[in-house]
Amino acid sequence: MQSVLKRISYSLICVLPFAMLYIITEIFFKDAYLFKWMRDHYYLFFFAAAMLIAFVNFKAGAVFSLSYFVSVMAAQFVGSAVQGHRIAKLTADMSEGEISRIASSNPTFAIWLIVFAVLLTCAIFAFFKLRSARKRA
Repeated sequence: MQSVLKRISYSLICVLPFAMLYIITEIFFKDAYLFKWMRDHYYLFFFAAAMLIAFVNFKAGAVFSLSYFVSVMAAQFVGSAVQGHRIAKLTADMSEGEISRIASSNPTFAIWLIVFAVLLTCAIFAFFKLRSARKRA
């Protein structure tokens, strides 16, 4: 019984980055592209996945939660900068189609997906490297 309570408490600890992200979204970034997209597309599933992963293995759940938080923050800021740079390049002699395409194509989601995948991949490789080093010792 104590083990189950410990696992539940670990799962709740892994939810903290998601709670922080929700608070940050609601207070500061309501209109930011990625935060709005995630709010509209149920990032609750990532929240639930982090809890489930943490219930099984706390370290893996913590890595998942922190990777998600870092990737969202990084992608939003980098994506906004890239989008601002693209919009700054708009000129009056461009066609309406070009202007619409440049203004509406936001790279933030792709950046988030790539950063999240890279962070998780690095964590997996670090885990296996650490595990093989322990076996050799």
